[in-house]
Amino acid sequence: MVVGGDLNSKHIVWGCRVGNSDGNKLYRHSLRSDYIVSAPSTPTHIPDNANHQPDILDIALLKIINLHTKLSVHDSLANSDHKPVIITFRALLQLSPPKTVLLYKAADWELFRDKLDALTDDVVPTSSVEIEEAAKMLTNAIQESMSVIPTKTITPGKLELPQDTFKLIRKEMTVDVPGKERGTLA
Repeated sequence: MVVGGDLNSKHIVWGCRVGNSDGNKLYRHSLRSDYIVSAPSTPTHIPDNANHQPDILDIALLKIINLHTKLSVHDSLANSDHKPVIITFRALLQLSPPKTVLLYKAADWELFRDKLDALTDDVVPTSSVEIEEAAKMLTNAIQESMSVIPTKTITPGKLELPQDTFKLIRKEMTVDVPGKERGTLA
């Protein structure tokens, strides 16, 4: 989840000069929830009024796993009191090694049961020592019987975004700069 914009929620925790009631509410809510509030390190709002000071109004709410995010301010809009904020995502990927999974739906359960029956005794344990031995024998029998269940090896592949997602990102990064030909922020 990524929500970003001029949320008018100011708090000193994310670098604002002063906080406001909306910022305090958002901060308390973020502590109780599983998202973070992220902000650039420089002001995003440069007021025209000399009695007001620049501050950070544009922030992002992020709920992303395994991504490093950075918010930076872009100076391209000279005729606006708000500066565009660029969110950069960098994956912190830790690709897992190939893993083998059991294909339970394709298993021959009669063969499994026959193999398990052949490996277990019908002895009823009567002491704690016999119970321990029976538990070990049953565990070993189940593990050996699992050899008749088909398996599949899953190898993590390269993680790629769909092409239409890249097109949407490119479109969203395109801005109109007054007095200039339409271009991109990059």
